[in-house]
Amino acid sequence: QQEAASLAKLENQNKNTEGNLQALQIANQLSAENIKQLQALKHVLALQANAQTAYASYQVSKDSYENKLLIS
Repeated sequence: QQEAASLAKLENQNKNTEGNLQALQIANQLSAENIKQLQALKHVLALQANAQTAYASYQVSKDSYENKLLIS
């Protein structure tokens, strides 16, 4: 919601720009918002990778334990 509101505000400001400087400032703000979103996405992807690694490790440990039980 907040991201959509921020983007809508910037788009509205862009429609009412007066001069190149203001247009450049708005473009910089949009770039900054994009960077924030990319950083958040990078964080989520890192968390997902960690979760998948932990799950795979759990599966290997579980399989190893079950194999030991079958052999014993």
